[in-house]
Amino acid sequence: MPELSSAQFINDENAGESQDPSLLLFGTIEELENISVADVPGDNEGFELKELTYECVDTIELRALLFDVKAKLYSSSNEEKVVGFSAEVGPELVSVEYYPGGEIIPGHDNLITGFYPKVERYRNYSDGSRIGPDVFYDFGSPIRLKVSYPYELNTELGKPSANYDIVSVAVLDYDFGTGDLITVYDFENGVYTARSEGYIKYNLNTRVIDEHGNVFTGEDFYPIYVEDNWNEYCSGKKDRFPQFIGNFYGVVEETMKYIPSLLIDMEDIESYEIMNIGRDVRDVSPNPFPRDVQNLNPGYYYADVIDVGKQYALLSKYMYGTEFCPFLPGSRCDFPLQYLVIDGRIIHFDNLMDGYEGIGNINPKFNVSKVNDGYVLTSELEAHIYGEKFKSTHKLHLIGVDGPVDEFDYLDYGHLQNDDKNELDNLTRGNNAQMNEIKSFPRNDKNKVVIDRRLPVSISNIKTR
Repeated sequence: MPELSSAQFINDENAGESQDPSLLLFGTIEELENISVADVPGDNEGFELKELTYECVDTIELRALLFDVKAKLYSSSNEEKVVGFSAEVGPELVSVEYYPGGEIIPGHDNLITGFYPKVERYRNYSDGSRIGPDVFYDFGSPIRLKVSYPYELNTELGKPSANYDIVSVAVLDYDFGTGDLITVYDFENGVYTARSEGYIKYNLNTRVIDEHGNVFTGEDFYPIYVEDNWNEYCSGKKDRFPQFIGNFYGVVEETMKYIPSLLIDMEDIESYEIMNIGRDVRDVSPNPFPRDVQNLNPGYYYADVIDVGKQYALLSKYMYGTEFCPFLPGSRCDFPLQYLVIDGRIIHFDNLMDGYEGIGNINPKFNVSKVNDGYVLTSELEAHIYGEKFKSTHKLHLIGVDGPVDEFDYLDYGHLQNDDKNELDNLTRGNNAQMNEIKSFPRNDKNKVVIDRRLPVSISNIKTR
């Protein structure tokens, strides 16, 4: 930038004795006070500057002052002339710096752990001044790190569901206890923690005979064996975080994308100008930020990154060797990612997540311990989010209850037994009208027996007994 050591004219148009609209630029007030008659707008040959008065009437882009100036001039013949003009006094803005950050606050009252983003901007001027920070805040957003469980067991309590989901056999009552309002959030030894507990009550007097003749009862239904690679029923991870990095305009998955959060009202001229002071100067941040090529409205844009990890099978003795679905808890990381549009640039928070391991590398640690009334299955999950350490602990209490005797016999499942034979025999009896139809009779176990009751044409008119 050029040195502002002398007056610079924006408009060299003479506007008469009382007022000259020319605007003079000065780097300091001392330069204004030490101008010569040659710097005064207009044809002032033969005059000398005797007196200079000025009054500040406005500010310009938070960097300069606007003065109304009056210069009193005298000629050698004592002719007096007063020239009025405007003067801008102050350095030029030469560069800006941006520092995204924020504050993580542990959960309190009815709130969970939250991240409150902010961006600090510093302005550098031609006189060596570094002004700031200008601070721009966004709304706060929750951060969730946890082992997720199904919302419900899809069954009537104590009995298998319609699709014979054996997970629910012997279950009398349950509450996974993973809701935000009942989770305890804290900050301990530099770690943001979340603790939750749940339970499942099992009827120890449940007895199951499977189709192979194996008998299961009592603690056989407790899901206390953990496998991390069960079979195709375990869903794969959905690591969405990398898809958000640098993808400020696109859709990540279905409707998942950055949406407006806290924007600046474009009709608020003063705020809009402040948000765009540095549009035409250099970005000298440690890692300069990209230009906004779509001319978005200044303000914050927000995305809810939901990374869902692979599922883990919690198996019982009864569940081993079956094709049915076991308990499938999985890791889950849910946090905000945002950027600020300011000075025509996208001030993103991507670099602050450099320590985030990614859902594919965040795996729960499981531990099973015996207690008086059953078992406690403890799962722990750890991750680094916005440079801070998070830890989530969930305890699932498997409780044995001395309930009523409840027996399920699947020994006949999938085989043709006496009852099925009687059903087939009954289907061979009926009148001729019935014989000319195809009937479908569903079985209680959802298998279907379909009988074509039509007779061959050669004997269709013969009466049957």
